Amino acid sequence: MMSGISKQLFRQRVGLQSDIYLEDGKTPISLCAKKERYDSLAKIDKPDTRMIVNKGGTNQRFVDANIKQAKITVHSSNVTIFQELIANRADVMITDRVEVQLQTKKHPELCSTMPNNLNYSAKAFLMGRDPIWKEYVDAWLELSIKDSSVSNIFNQYL
Repeated sequence: MMSGISKQLFRQRVGLQSDIYLEDGKTPISLCAKKERYDSLAKIDKPDTRMIVNKGGTNQRFVDANIKQAKITVHSSNVTIFQELIANRADVMITDRVEVQLQTKKHPELCSTMPNNLNYSAKAFLMGRDPIWKEYVDAWLELSIKDSSVSNIFNQYL
C-alpha cells in the first residue's frame, strides 16, 4: 500500500514500512465559511460541533484520543466523506494535512482551519515482510526524493 499510510508502530505487526517520503500531521478541515469557528482543538471539541471521521486508521485514533465533547459521526467511505462537509451534514473533520491540501484544491469551498499541525506523522509505503524488497523500495525512494521526483509529483496535485 502506498497512499496515505502513516508510519506507525502498530502497522509493523502486519508488514514492513519503507523509509519516510513525507512528514505530515493531523489538522482540521471545514467549510471556509466556518474556518474561524474551528481554528483550535478547544473550539472544535464543543457539544454543538458535528465532527466526522473515517472509520479505522489514524484519523479515528486521533479523534478518539482527543475529542471528548463534540458529536462524532464515523463515516464508512473515504471517497464520500468530504461531501458530508460540503453538504453541511458535518462541521469539521481532522485528517492529514496532505489530504487537506488535496481536498481544498479539489473543493474550493473547503479550507484548512489551522496553520499548524496538531501532531506529527510521517508517510511511508506498507509492504509484505520481504527485507530484500524493502531495501529496494528504500533505495528507489531515496533516489526519487533526491532527484525531486517525489516533490514534483506532490506539486502536480497539491
